[in-house]
Amino acid sequence: MIIERIKLICISILSISDKMLPKKNRFCFFKTPRTFWDANQQALYQYVLNNTGEVVVVVDGNKLSPKRPIQSLKVVWDLMLSKVIIFDHSLLPGISSKRHIRVNLWHGTPLKKIRFHLTEQKSKIYSLRQSPYTDLLTANSNYDALLMSSAMNIPRFNVLDTGLPRNDFLLCNDSELSKLDLYGDLDKLNELKHGFDNVILWAPTFRGTPKDLIDPLELSKEEQIKLGALLEKKNSCLWIRSHKFSKLSKLGLLLAHPNVFDVSKVTNSNIILHLTDLLITDFSSIWIDFLLLDRPIIIYAKDYDAYIKQQGFILDYKEQIPVPLLDNFDVLTNTIDTELKNRHFIGYVETKNKFHHSDTSANKSELVYKAIKSYKRLPLFISK
Repeated sequence: MIIERIKLICISILSISDKMLPKKNRFCFFKTPRTFWDANQQALYQYVLNNTGEVVVVVDGNKLSPKRPIQSLKVVWDLMLSKVIIFDHSLLPGISSKRHIRVNLWHGTPLKKIRFHLTEQKSKIYSLRQSPYTDLLTANSNYDALLMSSAMNIPRFNVLDTGLPRNDFLLCNDSELSKLDLYGDLDKLNELKHGFDNVILWAPTFRGTPKDLIDPLELSKEEQIKLGALLEKKNSCLWIRSHKFSKLSKLGLLLAHPNVFDVSKVTNSNIILHLTDLLITDFSSIWIDFLLLDRPIIIYAKDYDAYIKQQGFILDYKEQIPVPLLDNFDVLTNTIDTELKNRHFIGYVETKNKFHHSDTSANKSELVYKAIKSYKRLPLFISK
């Protein structure tokens, strides 16, 4: 109780200070504490830096620490002085001045329950605190925007259905992708895929809570051996990308296989997707981005019923996905074998049209930037 009161006092002081300080006409990209720089931010950062005359700063929330007060004050100071703040996940409570334009580049479509669809008291309090700190929110399509508006408690007219900036990594050509790559991920991944005919990406979402670090994949010794043999047969490499709130501690045998690579530390998931021929996932919305590439998708999870009880979905998940949900490992390996032969894949047209903006050119960052520049805050009370 005492700690909570101290937090509220600190937030109040921060809020008052934020409202008093002038704002510089600059774009501030904020990395939320305990997260890395999402592909959405990387894409929009590159666009703003290279194609506009804007002043750009990057503020790392991971530098916030009670043990380093001066460093922490610098983070807060840079946020408070910036007119435009681009963030993902969440923003520091107290950044409340209406002279900011706070843009939330959320990192996925909310098919599973998040924020205002969660009913635990702690989740309610967190969501109510965060909602006022978003002026604009990005989404892939009108359908996606409706889901985002509901989950984040943001008016629909403040949700941009332009498409996500990170999808520029998927829709551009290889030469353009190389220019967008901030950290040399493309070269590293091309080295991993060298000599293989196909790249399979297995990207499961996390279970439990962000603090649990649960293994999302549980494969028996026999299953790991069988999967390795299939990879050898198809001359394919398997990239495994665990969620940042997960760990891979039970796949030692598989990870030791020469065809298998852990790419969890590659922060830009969409560069990984750009090079992927076949995607395997579960309850992650990563498959929605992958729809843009018109390549095969496999949805595999043994714990569907348990996941519904633990996390839950906004809508019937099985009705949203473009393929059947598999829960048998032998069916999974057979499906992998079949899909790798599918060289003339047409794509999931109906699902793609529902989840994505009709314009599939690589200009999402430009559209989001223009929306930010044209944003006008409506007064709270409008007279007739």
